[in-house]
Amino acid sequence: MDDVTPDELEAVSVLLRLPNPVFFDQEEEEEDEEEEYDEESVCEDDLEVKSCMQTNENKGKKRKVAEQLMDSDVKDNQYRLMLGKEPVKKMMDALGKTEKLGTKGLNVSVYGPNGENHKMVLKIWIKGTPVLTSGWKNFVKSYKLEKHVDFLTIWMFRHKKTREICFAIDSTRFPVKGTLSKRILQEVFKNP
Repeated sequence: MDDVTPDELEAVSVLLRLPNPVFFDQEEEEEDEEEEYDEESVCEDDLEVKSCMQTNENKGKKRKVAEQLMDSDVKDNQYRLMLGKEPVKKMMDALGKTEKLGTKGLNVSVYGPNGENHKMVLKIWIKGTPVLTSGWKNFVKSYKLEKHVDFLTIWMFRHKKTREICFAIDSTRFPVKGTLSKRILQEVFKNP
């Protein structure tokens, strides 16, 4: 670790102490009767976040990714969250049949750290880069997210009732002054 800055060493030691995320298993079969639910907030009973280890088809595939926020993710004139191509592809594959995004993108629900539902659009840019837009600016402001110091853990799943693709985003703040190297991020977060 000769080429690691003191900031990166401190961040690594803090990040390595993070607990693993909790996945909720669906306990009961869905009932035939329709239940009303509030789209603005969510409780864990409304979510189907299963470990992908449960089926042979998706064995070993993960549906989460962690990222350090960059300047372009919170910049006033950009306000979109750029996601990694490969992690999103793996998450989409783990979810099975996926919707076509088309030129307008796909409307998705994004649940913040407090469970509040934020409507956004998932788009794939020309070079294949997935981005969350149209609502990301409000998400950043709601949770007072900042570049470099905020690290996001992003889960992708299907809503238990609507079967629509959703995201859950949690943030953790660390005293980091700049961008961590790709090698450090990969080691700490072990992205799929």
